[in-house]
Amino acid sequence: MEASEIRPPRGFCAAPWIEAVIRIDGSVLPCCRAGSVFGNVGNSSLAEVWNGAIAREFRARIGAGEFPSVECERCYLDGTQTTLRKDFDRVVARSWSRYAEACALARRHPDHRLRKAIGPFHAVVRRTGDSGGSAAPYRRLIFAIHACRNDPLPPAGRTALRQLRKVARACLDFIENRPRARLVGTMRQANLVAVCNARCIYCVGLHTEEIVHGAHCGGDRHKHMTSGQAEAALARPDDLTGFFMNGSEFLLHPEWRRVVERLAARGVLLSLSTNGMLLTPAAAEFLLASDVLGDVNFSFDGATRDTVERIRAGVRYGTLIAHVSAFLRILAASSARIPVSLSMVLLADNVAEAPALVRLVHELRDGRDLPMQATFFVLTDAANASYRAFRALQRVDASDPRARPSLIEAAELGDALGVPTHYSYTGTLRQALEPRGPAAKAETADASGRWRFRTALQRAMGAFDRRHPGIRRRAM
Repeated sequence: MEASEIRPPRGFCAAPWIEAVIRIDGSVLPCCRAGSVFGNVGNSSLAEVWNGAIAREFRARIGAGEFPSVECERCYLDGTQTTLRKDFDRVVARSWSRYAEACALARRHPDHRLRKAIGPFHAVVRRTGDSGGSAAPYRRLIFAIHACRNDPLPPAGRTALRQLRKVARACLDFIENRPRARLVGTMRQANLVAVCNARCIYCVGLHTEEIVHGAHCGGDRHKHMTSGQAEAALARPDDLTGFFMNGSEFLLHPEWRRVVERLAARGVLLSLSTNGMLLTPAAAEFLLASDVLGDVNFSFDGATRDTVERIRAGVRYGTLIAHVSAFLRILAASSARIPVSLSMVLLADNVAEAPALVRLVHELRDGRDLPMQATFFVLTDAANASYRAFRALQRVDASDPRARPSLIEAAELGDALGVPTHYSYTGTLRQALEPRGPAAKAETADASGRWRFRTALQRAMGAFDRRHPGIRRRAM
C-alpha cells in the first residue's frame, strides 16, 4: 500500500490539543515533528495563535482522520504520533503520588471519590491512542477533584490536584475533538537555545548549521531566545503540566535555573534530555532539590568511548560517565523516584552496540533501586537535503535486517538483567521486534507503569502508618 492511500483513524494524534512547540523565531507548531506553523508569538499572543484559524483547521482534519501535512503522514507511518499515554502517563502517576503523600502528612485518607475515579482515569489514559470513546472517566475525575476542593491539604497536595484536573481537561478536548483547546500547550516545548555543545552527526541542526551559528531569525542568527521571546513561550504558566526544551541542551541556557524555579513554583514537570557535559554534581543537586524533574534522559548513542565521541563530537565519554554516575548517586540518596534513561539514536554505524548500552545501564545502576531503562530512537525526517542524504544511508529500525540481531540481543539481555528496553515512542523494544510491531502499543500495558501507579498510594499510606501507628487506615 502506498503511503498516500493510508487512512488513519479519527483523532490519530493528540499533539495539536496537548503539545505546543515554540521555535526560537517565535513560530508556534503543534509538535516538534510538524512543519505546519500555527502563527508567531511575535505578532500575537500564544493563546491567540493556539486557537487561531490555522490551529482549529489542523485539529479538525486530524479529528476527521485526515493527514494535515506530509510530516503528519510520515510521523504516523513511523509510529511516533502523540498519544495520551506518551504525554500524561508519568504526570498522572506523579501527581497521584504527591496527592497521597500530602494526605498522609495531613493525617487523612485520600478522598474516596478520587480513589474511585483515579484508577479508571489512568487506565484509559494509558490505552488511548486516538480520539473518540467515552468521556466519562475524565469527567468523573474532574467532578471528584471539585468535590474535595475544600479539603485541608498541604500546598503540594493542592498543586497535585490542579495538575490532575488540567490533564483531565486536556484529555477531554482531544477525546471530544474540540477545535478550541481550553489549555494552551499544556505539554509545552520551547527552543530556548539553538546552539548545542554535542554536535551530533545525525542532528538536523548540524546540517542546517543552526547548532553551530544559531537559528535564522529576522535576517540574523540567534543562539538563544531573547528574554521577550522566552516570556512569550512560557505564557499561560497555569496551563502547564509539563515542559521540555527541544532542539538543544537545556543547561546551555544562561537562565536555566530561573526557568526551573518558575516551573517548580507551579508543580510543572521538567523532562530533561541532556548530553551530560554540563550536568555537574552541583547542577544535579539543584535540579533534584527543586523537585521539578519528571524524567531524565542521557543521550549516549553508543556504549564505548570511540562510538560516543565519533557520533557526538562535543562529548567526552569520561566526563559523561562521571556526571551520570554522580547524578545517580545523588538520586539514590534522595527519596525521589525519577525515571532515568540512557538512549541511543539508531544508526547503521552504532546499532551493534545496542546490547552494550543495556549492559551499561545495568552497571551504572549498580544494584540500587533506581527506575532506569535503555531507550532506542529512530531517525525522523526533515526537509533538508543534506540531512535526508545522511538519513538514507544511516537510518535503521526494528524491521531492518541490519539492526534486528543486535536489537533482539539487547531485548533479551534487558530481560535477563532486569533493565527495561524501550523503542522510540511506541512501547517496549520487544513489542517493536514482534511481527505485529509497534501498532500494538495502544493495547499493550506497561507492567512497570502499572506497578508505579498501583503502589504510589500504598507507599504513601505505608509511610503514614509508620509515622502514626495509632491510626488504623481503611483497607485499600
